[in-house]
Amino acid sequence: MVLSESVVFIRDKIMDAPNCWNTCPVEIIIIIFKLLDPKTLSNCMHISRKWRDIAVSVVSTKRLWKVLVEENMLDSGKSYKRKSKLNWCGIYMNSIQWHDVENAEIELANNLDIVVKSFSIYKDNLILVSTEKVIYFNIETFERVKEFPCICKKYEESDDIIVTTPVNLDFVIMNGKHHETDGESVQRTSAIQQNVMFYRLEGNEVYIMVKDQNTLYIYTWTKFKWDIAACARYYGCAGIISSLVYDKEMYILTKGGRTYRTNEMIFCFENYESSNYSLPSSMTVKDFGLLDEDKLFIVGDTTRTNNHCSYDNVSNTIYLECPDLTCITQHEDVLFLGYNSGKVEIGIPSNMLKNNGKPELSFYVKPKRRISDFDVLFRGLILSYSALN
Repeated sequence: MVLSESVVFIRDKIMDAPNCWNTCPVEIIIIIFKLLDPKTLSNCMHISRKWRDIAVSVVSTKRLWKVLVEENMLDSGKSYKRKSKLNWCGIYMNSIQWHDVENAEIELANNLDIVVKSFSIYKDNLILVSTEKVIYFNIETFERVKEFPCICKKYEESDDIIVTTPVNLDFVIMNGKHHETDGESVQRTSAIQQNVMFYRLEGNEVYIMVKDQNTLYIYTWTKFKWDIAACARYYGCAGIISSLVYDKEMYILTKGGRTYRTNEMIFCFENYESSNYSLPSSMTVKDFGLLDEDKLFIVGDTTRTNNHCSYDNVSNTIYLECPDLTCITQHEDVLFLGYNSGKVEIGIPSNMLKNNGKPELSFYVKPKRRISDFDVLFRGLILSYSALN
């Protein structure tokens, strides 16, 4: 960030004074903050409660909340917008609160007596897929919003699309929503893709990897029709174990720990990281994620007895080894880890690197159950767990 001459002058004058920030009048700090760019204002919110309150006031006055979300949050805060009804201010302030998770209190919000096959979150609704139906619950009250018969493995919704995965079949059904002026979706247009290896729903797009071709297709819903385009082909031999979409590019992780991303110019997945990377020999890769456009983390089970965190500066990758690990999910730059023992860990990868794998918060579900899956809403964790063997 390049400061203007006036900001540099004021900063230098204030820094010359003893205990300058403790004695500096709020009016002066407000003048300085009004000259800062959104990224610097964001940094100021992490300094102290006083600075945070002043920065929040300045951002609100200048109506910069949307800018802060889109420029400073991972993938422009798209995950938050899909999951919740929070406004731009609420989204950004909640992302900051997750960094204080070590001070959080854990309590059981609800225990639903339902056999859950899978679940997802959309606009403050918890969508549960049970044996024979799909049920929407209000996340605050846990009251049933709606339910309907549907035999499927997975059911996801965005503002534009609903995706269903049938049981014991390798295809997905995509329904594009037609919106009337009152905002209600009243009609759907379907598309079906067979031989699906995996898919990712992102806004008005569905990214689908097709098995027999190892080719990525992108289905785009344009309000009235589906546009379909082949995007990239994977030519590697190692099996793909995980994928994610970031800034309209798909990234994949293979069993050997290599990561690739799409390059539509040459119609293939190119090696994302340096070929000189070094995967820890004690590690079995399970999942991965991005902390920003250039920084990666890879998480896996390990033969070690305790968590271990290491860093490869050539590939700019953090390796997190976690014994007895069962599932992982990422929420912005915060990582959530589930274990066979019923333990849940919440940590920030960059901090875990400094603390040799120690998370910000750790707790057990009671009674202890194997953690099989979870997701994150702005109010907290949503867990799915099964009985210990």
